[in-house]
Amino acid sequence: MNPFNIESALQGALLSQNEHEDFHTEYEKELHFYSAVQAGDYALVKTLMTPLDSIGHGHLSNNTVRNNRYHLIISIALITRFCLEGGMTITAYTQKMRIEAAQNMLKYSEQSFSDISNYLCFSSHSHFISVFKKYTNMTPRKYREAYFRSNW
Repeated sequence: MNPFNIESALQGALLSQNEHEDFHTEYEKELHFYSAVQAGDYALVKTLMTPLDSIGHGHLSNNTVRNNRYHLIISIALITRFCLEGGMTITAYTQKMRIEAAQNMLKYSEQSFSDISNYLCFSSHSHFISVFKKYTNMTPRKYREAYFRSNW
């Protein structure tokens, strides 16, 4: 959906809901929610977002698949906005977070490198080493030697 046609799409959805006697969030609230998504205002999105099981909110029809599709589209819009503003893909972001977790584990635990690699769901030990080196410019072994319990 083109973000510039949100209002016309919502008007079409409102007409469809009226024809099928479906319940849905008030038009103004829905438009406010989509505008918050488009603007990237995450605090407002979180405030306006409602769970799937809320009565009258996020409920497009009695068709569960259709309701889930609606929420999936919103999630994709938020993820896309996150990627565009953050300048990185979701994969890069999750890798960065896993490497930060690995750094803490290497600093403050005695777990083996392969245990850390498995715990953080890297496909192999060698993949863990290459990704770790990409983000920290050192291997996990060198990192542990340099920082193990250095801030206790």
